[in-house]
Amino acid sequence: MQLGSDRFSGSNYCLSAHSVTGRNAGLTEAEIESARRAAASEAKADQMLRFTQSLVLQRGQISDADLAALRQAGFSDAEVIEIVANIAQNIFTNDLTILSKTKAD
Repeated sequence: MQLGSDRFSGSNYCLSAHSVTGRNAGLTEAEIESARRAAASEAKADQMLRFTQSLVLQRGQISDADLAALRQAGFSDAEVIEIVANIAQNIFTNDLTILSKTKAD
């Protein structure tokens, strides 16, 4: 299952909102679609997306190699914590929009 699919998070609202945010930040449709598949053309962003997908799909049970690859891509311990915090925030938001039955605009 893909990280950015609505089947994964279950929240069409969040998927739609994050797509709009990406467009507003200057991402192309191709870049948004690629990010939904946990991939990016830039190596550091690609590694962060793959780490994020692993962390979510494996519910935090990632390998030492996954963490080492993220650090080798140039992420500090503080940035790893920030990535995990953003994942937690997005899971919370997805669950809240599902619970409240928020409709995509």
